[in-house]
Amino acid sequence: MRIRVCFGIVLWSSNIYKMKNLVIHPHDESTHFLRPIYNSLPNTTIVRDCISKKALIEMLKSHDSIFLLGHGSSNGLFKPNTL
Repeated sequence: MRIRVCFGIVLWSSNIYKMKNLVIHPHDESTHFLRPIYNSLPNTTIVRDCISKKALIEMLKSHDSIFLLGHGSSNGLFKPNTL
C-alpha cells in the first residue's frame, strides 16, 4: 500500500476511487467543514461514534486508505473519549 502525504494533505490520484476508504472523523461541529473531503468518495466507511478497539483494528486491516479528520497532533486525534 502506498500513501503519499505532503504537509498533512493527501495527494490525490485516480486510484482513490477504486480503493476501500476508511474515514475516522469524530463528531465535532467545529470540523463539520471537513465533510466535503470524503462525502463524494465511493467505497467509504465513516466512523463518527464510539467503536471498540477490536472493531477499529479490523476496519484498519480491511481498508486501503485511511483518513483521520479532526483536531489532533502527531500523537493522534483529540477527543479520545469519542472513539
